[in-house]
Amino acid sequence: MAFRDLTDEEIDALVGTRHAVTGIEFPPNGLQPYYRWLIRTLYRLSEAAAGGLRVERDDASLTSVRIAPGRASLFDTTLEYTGGVFDLAPFNDNIALIWIEDGGGDATIGGAAASEGWPSTPHVRLAEVVVEGGSVVELRDRRADSMLSAVSHAGRVPPITDLMQTISSPPTQAQVQAIQETLNDLLEGLRSAGYLTT
Repeated sequence: MAFRDLTDEEIDALVGTRHAVTGIEFPPNGLQPYYRWLIRTLYRLSEAAAGGLRVERDDASLTSVRIAPGRASLFDTTLEYTGGVFDLAPFNDNIALIWIEDGGGDATIGGAAASEGWPSTPHVRLAEVVVEGGSVVELRDRRADSMLSAVSHAGRVPPITDLMQTISSPPTQAQVQAIQETLNDLLEGLRSAGYLTT
């Protein structure tokens, strides 16, 4: 298979811009100090290798983080996130939790202080970010938490009490109600295990 290289004109057009996904800067010929650009580029390549929805510091402000484009699945819904900046100024001198959730069919980024905890609604954890003195000082990648949680909970339905009754003919209203309640418990268990969404 043949690979197509960039033309000289395409290279000239890229100089001074940044790659839309990785953020790598395309330097002009003769850039000095070249070493600093190289280290920044290697750092960005290393970060990009972490995949989609990674959270990193952003230059919009000292309290901003950039969330890379990516995809996440919540049950049978696939969310496409185009990337963006999330300001953590409201979480100064705190640990901020960042996640992605379904905002009515659209990927929505959410955030809360660690003291509030992760949301109880379906979400994918992205990061914990320590914000101190008006600056992001530490990023903790939490994307693997959701993946490991999904694997550990796959196929696990909460215990449901057996329905032990002899049905009379015709069944009584109480017997039918007990069947309905057990069926509701079973459906809720299947939903919480990720087998059903409605």
